[in-house]
Amino acid sequence: MEWWIWLVIGGAVVVAAALVLLSFRWRARRRGRAERTLRLRERFGPEYDAVVSDRGRRKGERVLEERLERLDGVDVTRLPPREREELTGHWHAVQYRFVDAPGAALREADVLVTEVVRRRGYPADSYDERVDVVAMACPDLAGPYREAHDRFVAVEGGGRPGDVATEDLRRALLTYRALFEVFLDRPDSDVSARVDEPARIAPPGGGDG
Repeated sequence: MEWWIWLVIGGAVVVAAALVLLSFRWRARRRGRAERTLRLRERFGPEYDAVVSDRGRRKGERVLEERLERLDGVDVTRLPPREREELTGHWHAVQYRFVDAPGAALREADVLVTEVVRRRGYPADSYDERVDVVAMACPDLAGPYREAHDRFVAVEGGGRPGDVATEDLRRALLTYRALFEVFLDRPDSDVSARVDEPARIAPPGGGDG
């Protein structure tokens, strides 16, 4: 057999091997992307869909992974019983105040939730940091938290409570309560029930504690 035939055969073998290797790498990368997507979907739930819808899949997934990296290694502590009782008392006062001053109560609820998040050891100095923490700790509440914070900003930014529907203010307070209980780490809290229940705010002792 002529030497050039061997050369062609050798070249063909090299090309075929390269194509097989590229195929393996492409499949591995595709499998890796699929596994990353599945992992992030399971970790963030509806927050995954919200971020990806807003920024696109690649950029959105990168944003979510950056959140994981930022919060990885955060030293989260559980609050002692006395501190939880103290904060619960503050929450009861907020809830009671809502009856006569919903705007002020919403403002205090936002401050109180921020304080609980901070005491647990999470970064909470900015709204964006708190959104990241909520999306990590309880992703189902990330969307409702944004909505509740928007209601708070609408009132805090010079608007009057009457400018926002009472139903929206009550639902915002219910979201803050769900967040408060999640980060307070109450063993008897039922987050889904707290957010989805009818918008009813009662003073302490009124059965809505």
